[in-house]
Amino acid sequence: MRKLVVKSGSKFPLPIHEGKPAIWHLATVLTWFMDRKTRNFDEALLGVSRINMQCNLFKEAAELDHDISDRLKSLVA
Repeated sequence: MRKLVVKSGSKFPLPIHEGKPAIWHLATVLTWFMDRKTRNFDEALLGVSRINMQCNLFKEAAELDHDISDRLKSLVA
């Protein structure tokens, strides 16, 4: 992944965690590959990875402070 980041620069998706190691949502990376037609993969994998990402995001959102969550909702509404 690091090689792809270095080669692609700011065009590569941002990680959800920058550290050692950096972590990306698989759905984001697969979508990036699909948009550029640089890698072949089974599209069922993209579907499963999108569902997994949504589950993870839902779980994380449930842990937000309710006041902060309400403020965020009003900002994006």
